[in-house]
Amino acid sequence: MEKMYPPVVNSPKTELTELITDTQTEIAVANASVLLPGEGIAVLGNGDVAETITYTSVEENVLKGCVRGFEGIARAWPVGTRVARNFTAADFRAVQDNVTEANGKVATLNSAVTDIDTRVNTLNNTVTDKTQDASLTKKGVVQLSKTVDGTRDDIAATESAVKTAYDLANSRETPAGAQAKANAAETNAKNASLSRGGGSLEGGLNIISEADILNLVGSTHVYIGFYPKGIPNGRKGYLGFGDPGNTDFSISNPTGKLVLSDQSGGMDLKNLIHLYQGNGSPEGTLSAPVGALYRRWDGGVGTTLYVKQSGDGNTGWRAV
Repeated sequence: MEKMYPPVVNSPKTELTELITDTQTEIAVANASVLLPGEGIAVLGNGDVAETITYTSVEENVLKGCVRGFEGIARAWPVGTRVARNFTAADFRAVQDNVTEANGKVATLNSAVTDIDTRVNTLNNTVTDKTQDASLTKKGVVQLSKTVDGTRDDIAATESAVKTAYDLANSRETPAGAQAKANAAETNAKNASLSRGGGSLEGGLNIISEADILNLVGSTHVYIGFYPKGIPNGRKGYLGFGDPGNTDFSISNPTGKLVLSDQSGGMDLKNLIHLYQGNGSPEGTLSAPVGALYRRWDGGVGTTLYVKQSGDGNTGWRAV
């Protein structure tokens, strides 16, 4: 960012107390208190022959470390020459350059947000593509059936188990004995499957599919919830549409931070993006860390972009 010097209200003036050459770097003035304390910028003279200088410090009405001809041509000036903190072309250029740079950073942040959206969509597609039906070796979505003469092994209670009980009942088993075995087989099959009406899976789940789609349909809320085992009322997270009628797809962690991580480490999403926008000035109304940006929709010249320069509360905003 280009250096920007603070303004001085009404641009009060002082004057030289001694003649200076065009190379002199320490300049004595009558009243340095009307200029910027410490590092600053000032204009010698006025009109077409004015000279803008910068200085690094002020000691007893002496401007030290002066850079001569910062704007204009360095000249020798007589006693009584006007010295003031005017708004200069350098001030204007610094504002322009800094706003341009800030807009570039905003564009970079917007690109990062787009990348996050792309990753979320990829994750959603992966979950959908990997969902499959249950089998004898893998848990999954399964359809229940009471057929007693089938041979399929991919629906529950499995038709092969019920068929075995049915054949035994017709050969040697009594109706009561055959029914008992059939009931046991059906119970075992149900315990090993996941009903379409819902249930729980214990252990890992591998979902492999090339073309099938998993549709999650709810009357109001549609989301995937994540609950660490043993903490039903503690940590949890959501992925999906959390509010009735809401068309925004959300990734939510209501009890902690949302962290993005890779092999180099993790970053709190809140600390990744500090870009705000709205109507009115953020000063006194919006809390944010140092370095945050705020775009004001109803702003004008000099009040469209704000930078958080100090503190982490709702003060310390400055328009740029």
